Amino acid sequence: MLAYLEGVLARSQPGVCVVDLYGFGMRVFVPISDAYQHLKIEEKIHFHTYFHQKEDGSAIYGFLTAEEVEIFQLLISVSGIGPKNGLNMISFASPSLISQWLLQEDVASLKKIPGIGIKTAQRMILELKSKVSGLEWSSHDIELKGQPLPSDPNSATNQAIEALLVLGYDLREATKQVRLAVERHPDAKVEVLIKDALQMLLRI
Repeated sequence: MLAYLEGVLARSQPGVCVVDLYGFGMRVFVPISDAYQHLKIEEKIHFHTYFHQKEDGSAIYGFLTAEEVEIFQLLISVSGIGPKNGLNMISFASPSLISQWLLQEDVASLKKIPGIGIKTAQRMILELKSKVSGLEWSSHDIELKGQPLPSDPNSATNQAIEALLVLGYDLREATKQVRLAVERHPDAKVEVLIKDALQMLLRI
């Protein structure tokens, strides 16, 4: 089984990279989260990979971290979740955040992932909660540990996070900056939180 590949990034577009392996172009499907949008053409790249074989062909899925490929394999082991849905989830949230939602049985946050409904979210929790609890990295996200998204979708915090997602920011970074904005401006309106978080994101 193909565990990883290393080569030069020949082409890149949202969701797909082509890696030059000694003159052979390998097409790799990747998440569309922020880290993958900043990959540079002609630079050396290392992907942790998952090879998916199906009746009408095969595909390679690539990830920048071992945690991403590990959670990806767990996600697609759930009935009804295929590789495309798995990539969708990792594009939407970091592995540690997904694992926290599973451990906390946070259906409200899981069903915010595009393509995931209540029944699928409940099935994910049922099948994966015990598995992610044994992962060494699953509860080690210092920035987000113990801080689930508010369950109220209309809260100022959630509305601010969702506004930043619409603007194209990564969920993890958007969540971090909005929470810092809440600490600086307790009880502030959503407009204030968005403005403050954006100011910090533009400095990064």
